[in-house]
Amino acid sequence: MKVPPSPIEKLNLKNEVVNVGSWADIQSLKNPCFIDFRSFVEACLEHTKENVIKLTAWNFDADEYELPEKIFHEQNEALGAVTLDGNSFVFYYDKDDGYRSHSSNILILPGETLKNSFPAYDVRAKLSELISEGEKITNENEMIDFTVFGSDDVAFSVGTEFFDSHYPGAHFFPDPTVLEKHKPEASRLDIKKNLVSLRKRPTQKSPTRQM
Repeated sequence: MKVPPSPIEKLNLKNEVVNVGSWADIQSLKNPCFIDFRSFVEACLEHTKENVIKLTAWNFDADEYELPEKIFHEQNEALGAVTLDGNSFVFYYDKDDGYRSHSSNILILPGETLKNSFPAYDVRAKLSELISEGEKITNENEMIDFTVFGSDDVAFSVGTEFFDSHYPGAHFFPDPTVLEKHKPEASRLDIKKNLVSLRKRPTQKSPTRQM
């Protein structure tokens, strides 16, 4: 019996990366495509100097977005996904040798909102600051935090931690407790469902994050 194509295969994606230089460029995309992770980071940082981005959904796992080998080689796997300003972004990572991993290209789905949606949060982007052996490290264009506007609370982080170390690791860290903290009581029920879902996932070891 012939296996029907998956939703991701129906997109007829090509292993090509579209060049984007700004958040406006990203917003102007009309068809599903891949964009470079660093370009995404730089666009978010520049845009949120004077603007906010609307976070309206995320997926803790992204199995439905796994890519056929003909698009990306088998080393790449999906990390998770978010919806920002009405477009969904699926994050991938390259498993490398199994001990090291790093962020790969991002799949953007213009106009698509993920199933696990919630009321909009205004967020801004900043480079992550991590503590390693007492020394603060900023991962230049490799790990990015999205903080709730008006606070330093990180709603989610994505990218490669300790990119210059011997064992870099790609991660996607959504934090439902931050959303719960910043929403009115009437909106907290769905957010708590997110929290329960996240707690069921296997724990990941990570460096201490500078708050």
